[in-house]
Amino acid sequence: MFLPDAIVRSRRVLTPRGVRPAAIHIRHGKIIGVVAFDDAPSGCAVDDLGDAAILPGTSALDVDRWGTPAPSLAESGLRVVMPALSRSGGSLLVEASAADAEAIALLSRLSREYRTATHLVRVSSSETLTPLFRARQEGAPITASASARSLCVVSTNKDREHREFLWAALANGLIQFVAADAGCPLDLAGIWKEASARGYSMDQLASWTASMPAHVMGFGRHGKIDVGFAADLVALNDEAVVRVYTRGERIS
Repeated sequence: MFLPDAIVRSRRVLTPRGVRPAAIHIRHGKIIGVVAFDDAPSGCAVDDLGDAAILPGTSALDVDRWGTPAPSLAESGLRVVMPALSRSGGSLLVEASAADAEAIALLSRLSREYRTATHLVRVSSSETLTPLFRARQEGAPITASASARSLCVVSTNKDREHREFLWAALANGLIQFVAADAGCPLDLAGIWKEASARGYSMDQLASWTASMPAHVMGFGRHGKIDVGFAADLVALNDEAVVRVYTRGERIS
């Protein structure tokens, strides 16, 4: 039996089997157990977070961190971004914030013709959703992520309308997850505030910010609080992120 070199616990841990009191046992940066709250071998360091919710650490994309810009796709309004770290092989990242229906149709045709998995990054306008739906219906291997800022910040009535359509697209799976905006860390507390106000669950939040990004980008053992997964964790109360761990190391 291997003893953990660190333990993080809370009365609210989001596990694949729901939210429950639990202690997360960590060894060499990986989760080796998600056990009863009081299960802590003597001599092991324990970080007790009380009632703060512990979620899998975010793995949502920031284009500037994950990719290198390449020329635009003709006059389409799409900016191609070649992924630097994707493990899914042959994935293409495309910035879609300014894309129109014609541009998405072009991308759909190319992705179907060459069978290239394509991801639209920073979708911020609801005008992108209809052509995205059509592309999916035609069998194009296209996924998409919403701009975090567009889900949380509005300045006009039009922005507010776009925001509600984007939330609905997240909920029904047309958009797979939330992506950080350029140069900005993902505001998990802000996203949770907006999500919970619309009746969405913490399970959905974790899917949109951790498990789905990991799945889409091919990062296999990330995005869940379960045995064998990387010990990337975030602790959240109702107002703010209170702890962040990467590979079991507390970084804030």
